[in-house]
Amino acid sequence: MKRELEQPNNGKTQSNKDKSANEDKNIADNHQSYEEEKVDQLDQSGEIKKMKQQSILEKLNLPACMLTRTHLCKHKFGCYENTLRGWYRSFAMAFLVKSLFTHLPKIVKPVKLIKKILSIKGNTDAIKFALFASCMCAIYKAALCIMRRITGDDKINAGVAGFLSAFAILLDAKSRRLFLSLDVFVNMLEKRGIIKKINGFEVWAWAVMGCFNKYCMSYEPECLNNGFRKFYLKASAMTQNDIIMCDTWAKSLIKQKQGGQ
Repeated sequence: MKRELEQPNNGKTQSNKDKSANEDKNIADNHQSYEEEKVDQLDQSGEIKKMKQQSILEKLNLPACMLTRTHLCKHKFGCYENTLRGWYRSFAMAFLVKSLFTHLPKIVKPVKLIKKILSIKGNTDAIKFALFASCMCAIYKAALCIMRRITGDDKINAGVAGFLSAFAILLDAKSRRLFLSLDVFVNMLEKRGIIKKINGFEVWAWAVMGCFNKYCMSYEPECLNNGFRKFYLKASAMTQNDIIMCDTWAKSLIKQKQGGQ
């Protein structure tokens, strides 16, 4: 009797085990199908992103030669489009930064600020600087990609591209050319180890330059650049009477020196 009672109980426990195994299998299958659906959704979203980031020039049906890139190029799009993208991004960034620095001091006078922003003359300097920066970037990118189609040595390619892109400085204002050239040249010498960086050198150089500038401003203002002289007058907030008094005082000192000789 005991054996007969144990047999149906064993059958029930076996059936319960089978049911639990089936349930676990169904849960695993559902989880797997959910994961597959999730992966499909991610793939679709990735495809959508790729479609959004698709090359602009590919939509224009341009020749294939304008859509290709070399094996050395690391940019995403073709060389031609990469050059165009570099040009307008550099132009926008340089124009924005230069305009900000130019017009920011006039923020206390909103009417003059708006007139200056809307006028072409007020933005001429910013446009020149933006053209210089954008054309230098575009020429470098274009020359580098062209050189990569000729030779595979990127050291030579970068040197030639950098040399050609430097001619973009002709588009910038003459007053900034010397400053930019000297700044880049000195930085190159320092990074190459040709000259050593002196800590605090710029502070001492500025102090010495300030002595000469103040002397010229007081005794020989005609030696200074007109723009520089106007900047000093604005920074010192001197009135017309103060300027006349300083001129008279300087002339009297000069006469005393001449009389003493």
